[in-house]
Amino acid sequence: MATADVQPMLIESFYPAQELQSATAGRRLGAYALDLVITLLTLYIGWLIWFIIVAPRGQTPGKQLLGLYTMREDGTRAGGGYTWLRELVVKGLLFGLALSAISGGIVWLLAALWLLWDRNRQCLWDKVASTYIAYSPLGFRPTTKDELWVAGEALDPHAAAAAPSATSSAPRTAEVAERLRELKSLYDQDLITWDEYQGRRARLVDWL
Repeated sequence: MATADVQPMLIESFYPAQELQSATAGRRLGAYALDLVITLLTLYIGWLIWFIIVAPRGQTPGKQLLGLYTMREDGTRAGGGYTWLRELVVKGLLFGLALSAISGGIVWLLAALWLLWDRNRQCLWDKVASTYIAYSPLGFRPTTKDELWVAGEALDPHAAAAAPSATSSAPRTAEVAERLRELKSLYDQDLITWDEYQGRRARLVDWL
């Protein structure tokens, strides 16, 4: 099979490699180990306070130290609420407590190891929460969906003249994000070629 026919991982379909890459299993394990060490050294309290600070960035303390971000399936960074949902509700309560108690820890171990053979390097709790973990090699920080909306209002030439309301026109950045998702769906269904996908994606990014 030609290299051009290989479907990119989700993170790589939204960002150039110098900005974001799908986090490797080793780097994710390192972040988990750091979170565990910080939790033990601070009796959980220090980790929790640190997590409250960095959760809006889509990070845990360990992820922050290793340059990792929790991402959503539309290519935006997870905000605070979504990060809390993934880390504490899905990963912690569902997999860490409920399913682990039922299975003697087997389900949690399987969920963690899932990224070793998953195409997008997702653990099972990522599957449930529809999240992906990205690594930023040069310190690039992706935007959240809310940040895109705010930026879009600033970029919209009609925004200043329009009265603030929930029905104002959709910002350009949000429209681009939606069109990028649609484009990715077309490629996933083999309705367009890899070259067509890249060309259209480049034009959307240039338009933004």
